Amino acid sequence: MNRTLLLVRHAQALNATPGISDLERQLSERGKRDAVDAGMRLIKKELYPSGIVTSHSVRTTSTARLIASTIGFPETSILQEPKLYNTAEEDYLDVIREFNSTSIVQMLVGHNFTISHVLQRLVGLRTQEMATCAVAV
Repeated sequence: MNRTLLLVRHAQALNATPGISDLERQLSERGKRDAVDAGMRLIKKELYPSGIVTSHSVRTTSTARLIASTIGFPETSILQEPKLYNTAEEDYLDVIREFNSTSIVQMLVGHNFTISHVLQRLVGLRTQEMATCAVAV
């Protein structure tokens, strides 16, 4: 069975603000639009994840929820994984290894620079840094 992994960098977030923790940073209006657009691109390519795992930050969770809503994935089925926040590549790879082996398409929503480095490791060559709300298949 062929399996597909979708790596998504969270959409554009608001700049850091005093009194608001990094975990609580919200998506910008552009970020919200970009997340919906990412969902539309997945529909056009007929890529429907059977599982979505995201960091527990507000910006990654919001990105995952907007994409899920756009593609018809139940938002209540999105799994939040705290070890995807501010962590090393190995933690991302551990989460990827834990994906349900019967799922054909899985999505992981995370943070840069880790997600870009994981992409480079998985494809075996140097790639560009993932832009906000970029989706790598």
